[in-house]
Amino acid sequence: MNVQERRRHPRHTSSTPLHIATRHADGNECILKCPCRDISSGGLSFFCPTASTFEIGQRIQISVCNRGKTEHLGKATIVWVQDGDNGPGWVGIMLDTLLNEEQLQKLLQPPAGRP
Repeated sequence: MNVQERRRHPRHTSSTPLHIATRHADGNECILKCPCRDISSGGLSFFCPTASTFEIGQRIQISVCNRGKTEHLGKATIVWVQDGDNGPGWVGIMLDTLLNEEQLQKLLQPPAGRP
C-alpha cells in the first residue's frame, strides 16, 4: 500500500508560508519559516532546509502567515521526514485537529503578492 492510498483526506497544492515552532532536546525553542508544499484537512507537508533536524513522532506547533494575518492551526506530529540529496528536504505532519472547510479554503488562497 502506498502513502497516497492510506490518506483519508485529499491533498491540495499550497505555497502558504508557515511558522513551525518546536523545542530542541536542550529545551530551547526553535521557530522556522517554511513554505507549505501541500495541505489537506488532516495534515500538510512543507519544505524545510533543515529537515534532518526533525524526527518522526516529534511534536510541533504550526501557524500560517497569509495576506498579512497569522493564524494558529494548532499542534501536530511529524509523521515523515524526507531529506533532500543536498540538505533541504520535506516534512509531513498530521494535525491534532482536522481543519474545517473554511480554514482549508483560506489556506488554499495564494499568498499575498502572488496570483
